[in-house]
Amino acid sequence: MKRFLLVLIGSCFMGMGIMSAESDIQVGNPLLGLFYNSNIESADTATETKVYMYEDSSFFRFGISLFSIKNQNILFLDRFGFYEAIDLPMGAADNGYSLGPVLQISAGGVYKVFENDMISFILSAGPHVQLADSAFSFGADIDFQTKIIPTKLCSPVVGLKTNLNFYSHHIVSRRTEKLVYDEYERVYDYKYSYEDYSIRKFLEFYLQPYISFCVNFR
Repeated sequence: MKRFLLVLIGSCFMGMGIMSAESDIQVGNPLLGLFYNSNIESADTATETKVYMYEDSSFFRFGISLFSIKNQNILFLDRFGFYEAIDLPMGAADNGYSLGPVLQISAGGVYKVFENDMISFILSAGPHVQLADSAFSFGADIDFQTKIIPTKLCSPVVGLKTNLNFYSHHIVSRRTEKLVYDEYERVYDYKYSYEDYSIRKFLEFYLQPYISFCVNFR
């Protein structure tokens, strides 16, 4: 009976906390990327020889992402909560050419650093996964944002997000050529073929400043 009462009381407090939770929905278009770095290597698993390498480093990159939507909920002590987010990255890092449409899904924890009637500082961090037609990758992001006039229904948000991708399940196709003797023509000729290799080393990092439009629910 005591255990049942404890569960019931805890459920009531949790329900009250969720009903009175502070939440918001943010929509943005984070096009800019800073300090972009990418390092990808692929090797033959049989011989352990490096067969492919792609490196890219640039201070400024435009068109890093097309669209972003984020939902934040502050549940505990008016400080702690969680978030979910969906992004549409350009998806051109795996091997230097476009992978087509990419969907990034992320979730994690939220901590409200400071808030008054005019401004609010919020820190969030968590893992994410990127999904494409022929590949997926794992990573994590840290987001520090400033919400202006958080007590209003609508607020502008200025933020900076750190993106780190550290694993990719993508196949690299490499064209190889072999000199083959054609017995019918009695000549030597080059024959081309494609061999697939999985990525052994994958690292992508960039900073993403952004401005979002936020709708606040209290």
